[in-house]
Amino acid sequence: MDRKSGKTVCDQEAMVGFYLMLADIVQNLQTAYEKAESLTGTFDDCYLGDARDEVMTFLENLPLHIYRLELLYSKLAEFIATTAQSLHDNDMKMTEKMEG
Repeated sequence: MDRKSGKTVCDQEAMVGFYLMLADIVQNLQTAYEKAESLTGTFDDCYLGDARDEVMTFLENLPLHIYRLELLYSKLAEFIATTAQSLHDNDMKMTEKMEG
């Protein structure tokens, strides 16, 4: 806790906000992953152009790239939650020591 302002070092509300935004992004990426898995078959049925092979390669790899983004954002959300909890615990300990 900051003695001058009386505020804790960690803005818990902001940290929770970051976590919730990241959780929403992860949910959207999960939906995108599910949709991307079906694109290859759909595209293969409807496209006959010259770039077919290149697009098929891209679409076949797209779910993997989305999955990796999902992992990245999930880890970041996990880090935010762990950091917020750690900072909160430290704030409480510091407050107890300053009051005691």
